[in-house]
Order: sequence, then structure tokens, then C-alpha cells
Amino acid sequence: MYSRQYIYKFTCVIGAIYCTVLTLIIPVFADKPVTVNRESGQEYEMGLTMYREGKYAQADVHFLKAIEFDKRNTAAYFTHGLSLWGQKKFHEAAEQFRTVLSKDSTHVKAMKALSAALMDDGEYEKALDVYDMGISANPEDYSFLFNKARAYIKLEDYEKALPNLEKAISLSPKRSDLHETKGYVFFHLKQLSKALESYQYALNLTPENINIRYMVAQVLAQMDQTNQAAQAAEKVIELNKNHARAHIIIADHKRQTGRLKEALSHYRIAAQSLETRAYAEYYIGVITDQIEEQRIEREYQENR
Repeated sequence: MYSRQYIYKFTCVIGAIYCTVLTLIIPVFADKPVTVNRESGQEYEMGLTMYREGKYAQADVHFLKAIEFDKRNTAAYFTHGLSLWGQKKFHEAAEQFRTVLSKDSTHVKAMKALSAALMDDGEYEKALDVYDMGISANPEDYSFLFNKARAYIKLEDYEKALPNLEKAISLSPKRSDLHETKGYVFFHLKQLSKALESYQYALNLTPENINIRYMVAQVLAQMDQTNQAAQAAEKVIELNKNHARAHIIIADHKRQTGRLKEALSHYRIAAQSLETRAYAEYYIGVITDQIEEQRIEREYQENR
């Protein structure tokens, strides 16, 4: 199965994409907010300055004043939502994005921000509804389909995640993260050959991606293609000599093919990682005993 490290990194990728959404949304406010109230606009601009400096609590004060002066100032509602999101107040942020959509149902960035806030708040079913809204309004935008697939992954409904990923890939076929996620889904569906194909395609697009390279090795190991898995893991080691999971794959292959001393060196490196320590230390003990038994047997044969 997937290592905790991979799941953690995969989750971080998802989180990073949401953070990217957060960052990319900001430039929309280079334009003046649509408002008939001068004071509202001034408060909004001061809030935006504070927000860009990471002073979220101070920014909130100005955004709330901007809204108080003019409730039509959707920019203030929206950026207030981003500020709350930045403070991990996901539920409150979602309410601000809903307000924006109640005033402008075609506000694409509010749809993306709302769905992301709901995901961060663990409201995956509600996020699915927003993704459907986004897909309906923006059928050529791969990101709604991609993130809808992620919501299904969070719900462990991999069968439903797959068609959304395939549609997203048809819209943006050169994004390696789409193919990587498809590999992740196929792995959980136990369709290992398809998982391998997806990971290899993703790796061709981003050959320096160590996580994808490791998953190629991991899937090959799950398919009992241990020689190819070890070769793939060696390439991971070239990029990160201390990659514990890759050392485990190599060590297992060498142990199974009788190269005990070589296996031992890889297990010892893996034992330095908390994640793989217990597994590695077990086989260090097993191999040490085997080597000792072989030594005793040799001495016995020599002294007969």
C-alpha cells in the first residue's frame, strides 16, 4: 500500500494547489471594486494592502467596514473570505464566498474558493455540489473536474473519481498531476497495470518528480516485478540517496535473490527513517542471523 510519506506528500500537493488558487485569485482586485460608495472603496483598498502583507486580522477590520459602507462591494466579501481562509477559518470563509455567489452566480473565482474552503473544512459532499456548479458554468475548465475527483478520493469513492479525471485529462492532457492522480486512483482500484501506465506517463512529463518515480517502483513491486522495481528504485536513490522507501524496495529484492550483505546495507539506511525503521530492523535481524548461520556452516564444513 501507499506509504504515509507518499500520502502526506500527495496531500501536500493537493494543499499546494489550493494555495496556488488562493494566490492566483488576488490579481483580480487590481481593478477598483464595483461600488458607488467612496468610503467602501477606500476601506477595501486598505484591507487589500494588509491582506497582501499577511496581516489578516487587520485586513478583516477594513473589509468589514467596506461591506458596512456598501453591501454591493463583492470584492470586499471575497477578499475577506480569502483572509479568513488564510487564518484557517474555513467555515467562515465559505460563508463569505457564498455571499459573493448570491450576488454574482457566475463568479468563477468564488466557486473555486468556496469549494476549496469546503474541502479544507472536511465538507467533501458540499464541495461536490460546488464543483458541479463550476463544471456546468465552465465546461472547458479542467480544474473543477480535477478537484471534483479529489473530493471523491477524500470520500474513498475511487470509481466516481476516475471519470472526472479522464474528462480533466481530455481538457489538459499534458498536466502530470492529473496523470499522477489517475495512477493513485487505479492503485486503489487494484488495477496495477493501469496505475503503472498512468504513473509512467506522468513521469515522462516530469522526469525529475521523485514522488512519481518512487510510485513507479512501488507499483512494480506490488506487481511482483521485483527486478524492474529495484531498478526504478535505484533511480529514486540517484535523486535522493536517503529515500527510505526506495531502499526498502532495493533491499527486499536483494534479500529475495540471496545477496544478503547488499540487502543489509540498504536496510540499515532505511532503518534511519522512523517510517521504515521497524520493517528494516526486523530484516536486519533476520539477515544477521542468516549470515551467522552461514558462517557457522562454513566453519563446520572446513573442519570436518
